[in-house]
Order: sequence, then structure tokens, then C-alpha cells
Amino acid sequence: MKNGKLGPGKEDFSAVEIKPAEKHITDVEKINNGKRKISMEKVNMSNLNIKETKDVVVFLCTVANASVEALADDGKITITDMFKFGGAATALFPALSGISAVPAELADLDPIEKEELIALVKEELVLEDNVESVVEKALQIAGQIKELIDLVKELKAA
Repeated sequence: MKNGKLGPGKEDFSAVEIKPAEKHITDVEKINNGKRKISMEKVNMSNLNIKETKDVVVFLCTVANASVEALADDGKITITDMFKFGGAATALFPALSGISAVPAELADLDPIEKEELIALVKEELVLEDNVESVVEKALQIAGQIKELIDLVKELKAA
């Protein structure tokens, strides 16, 4: 600026008042209540749910719990242990009514659903660790029960 004059094509902004910048809120902050951290959420990617599989697993866990409790008394399961199996009797009907859907649910099983089954077995058996083998065994038994039902159905239809 020479003698108070600006060069050609230049403007004088010396009189412009500069205001402090407003805080910019990002979309992530809007979604996460002001936090900038992006959190990862587990999303079930399978097309089917595992309701029927869970019903069968609950039934098998209930039978296992009742059996362990009955055997703890005298090493035998007798008629006096009948009331210990009341929960298994009520869990039987939901388990068998949807057992035909279990193979399709298992074929579509994703890691989140596997975690759900592990958590379910931990809760039903009141165990903390190493229940993966129980889940695998329960699913094998569920498959065998379905095969048995299908076989009997086929034989009776013939």
C-alpha cells in the first residue's frame, strides 16, 4: 500500500472486524452426542435369526442341569427326581415345534449369533468359561434329534 492506496484489483479490509470462529460440530459428533470417537457396533449379517436354535439349546441345557442335579443326590435318576425335570418339560415343546428350522439357522450362523449361543449356554448352565464345547455338543444333539424325528416320520409315512 503506497500513500494509503492499494494496488489495482486490491481491496482494503483493514476496517473489517474479525469475529472468533464458531465451533464446528461434525456429523460424527452429532450422532455420538458431542463425542468425536467413532464406535463400532456389532451387526447381525445373517438372513435368519436363531430363535428355534436357542429354544433347542435351552431345552438341552435344562435337561443337562436337571440331570446333574438329580445325579448329585444318589447317583441315579429316579421317579423322586421328576420335579427336577419340570423346566425341561416346559422347554420341550418350543424346542421340538421349531426343530426343523434349526439346520437352516445353523447354516446361516454368523459370529454374532455364535456369541449369542455361547452367552445363552453360560446363562442357562451358570458357567463362566469354556462353554464353546457345550454349544457344539448341544448343536450336534439338536441335529441328531431332528434326524431321528425325520426318520420316524418317514418310516410312518411308508
